[in-house]
Amino acid sequence: MNEGAWRTSSYSGSQGECVEVRTRSEEAGVRDSKDRDGGSLLIGGNAWRAFLNGVWRTSSYSGQQGQCVEVCTLSEEAGVRDSKDREGGSLLIAGEAWRAFLERL
Repeated sequence: MNEGAWRTSSYSGSQGECVEVRTRSEEAGVRDSKDRDGGSLLIGGNAWRAFLNGVWRTSSYSGQQGQCVEVCTLSEEAGVRDSKDREGGSLLIAGEAWRAFLERL
């Protein structure tokens, strides 16, 4: 993969202890941020989109203590949960209602 810049995960910390991702039109490359010359895993576009649709994202307003909410967008709905109690369940919001909410932000 030669296109696009590698992006380091925001969870890497100061030691680069996580993964880096580089995307292009129909695929993504993932590599170890501690071993950049060790090769990368190439993930096809459909698999990459499915992965991203299932990832919980913490609000940028959460701060260091994770005191906010996380969102997971699925194909037809969105899940919302407390970032301090990830095992405490989640609220599932229908896609149309979620899109209407986002349009008002």
